[in-house]
Amino acid sequence: MIKDKNYTGILKKLFNYEYSEKELQQLLDNLSKEEEKQHFFAETERLWDASKDNKNQLPVDSEKIYEQVLSKIKQTGENDKLKPASVFKRIVCHPNIQWFIKIAAVFIVTALLFVAGYSLKHHRNKKVLAYVTVEVPLGVKKTVILPDNTKVWINAGSTLRYPKHFGNMRTVHLTGEAYFEVTKDPRHPFIVCTPVMNIKVLGTGFDVSAYPGDNQMKTTLVHGKVMVYQVNGDGLVKKKAILLPGEQSIFWVAGKTFSVKKVNTNNYTAWRNGKLIFKDTPLSEVIKQIDRWYNVKTFVHDEVIEQFDYTVQFDKDSLNCVLKVLQEITPIRIIRSGRKIFVTRDKRRWKNFVKNNK
Repeated sequence: MIKDKNYTGILKKLFNYEYSEKELQQLLDNLSKEEEKQHFFAETERLWDASKDNKNQLPVDSEKIYEQVLSKIKQTGENDKLKPASVFKRIVCHPNIQWFIKIAAVFIVTALLFVAGYSLKHHRNKKVLAYVTVEVPLGVKKTVILPDNTKVWINAGSTLRYPKHFGNMRTVHLTGEAYFEVTKDPRHPFIVCTPVMNIKVLGTGFDVSAYPGDNQMKTTLVHGKVMVYQVNGDGLVKKKAILLPGEQSIFWVAGKTFSVKKVNTNNYTAWRNGKLIFKDTPLSEVIKQIDRWYNVKTFVHDEVIEQFDYTVQFDKDSLNCVLKVLQEITPIRIIRSGRKIFVTRDKRRWKNFVKNNK
C-alpha cells in the first residue's frame, strides 16, 4: 500500500508530467483496491484545500495543458463511472472558482485521466486494444468485413484502421476513400473518423472521400441517415450537417464550412464496381482519381488546361484507353513515360479551339 505522503509526490508529478513509467504502473496497480482509491482521492482533496492558502503550491505552466487533458478525459472517460467525479464536481462549485479553476481542473482532471486509463486497461475486454490496419496501395482496391459484419470497400491509396472487437461504440479511422454498408445496430453507433471530420450513423450506406491534401472532404449518402460533424479541442461538436438519401456534404478544409447538395450517388460510388464516372469534373480532379486508380503521376503546368471540365464514364478500361479519350475530348496532348504522364496543349487543335470559342 502506498502511503498518503507518497501520493502527494506522485500527484504533483502527474500534474507536471514528470512521473516515471514505473511510478505510474505502481499507482495503477495499487488503485485496484477500493481502499487505495479512497486514500488517493482523499489526498487529492487535501491538496486542493491546501492550495487555497498557498498560491504557489500548484504552479500552472499554461492553459494548453488544461485544454489537452480536458479533451482527453472527455474522450477516454465518457463511459467510466468513477466515484472521483464527485471530487471534480466539488471543485467546479468552489466559491473561489475564478482563481482556482485552472489549477484544480488541470490537477484533478489529470488524476482522473490516469484512473480512467486504469479502468480501461483492467476492466474492459483486452481485445479492444488490438487493431487491424488495412493499407490499400495506389492502383488497388480492397473489400473488408468488419467485426459487426459491416462491409467496407476501400479505394486506392487509402488506409482503414479498426478494432478486432467493437465495444459500445463502433469506431473506425479512415484516411482516403471508402464506401460503408453499415450493419444496423441502434445501441452501438457507428462512427467513421477522418483527419478533418467524423461521420456518425446507425445503419446505412455511404461514401467518404477524405484524402490527405485535398481541399474538401465529401460524404455521399446512398441510403439511411448520417450526421457529418467536426469536433473542437474539447471534444464538442463544432460544425455539423445532417444528410438524407441522395445528398452529399462537402466540407471545405480551408474555410471550415459545409455545403449540402443533391447528387446522383452512383457517380460517387461506382468505383466499387470498377467504374470511373466524371460529370462536369475539372481536369485537376480527374487527374487525382486517375493517379490513384492506376498508380501513376500526372504533371500539368497549365492552369487553363486544369479547368477543362469532363463528363465521361470509364468501365474497367486500361490507362491508355482513358488517356486517349481525355485527349480526344479536349485540345490537349498527353505523353506517357512509364508511370509519369505529361499533359500540355495540342498546338494545332488549340488554335481551332480558341477560334471556335470566341
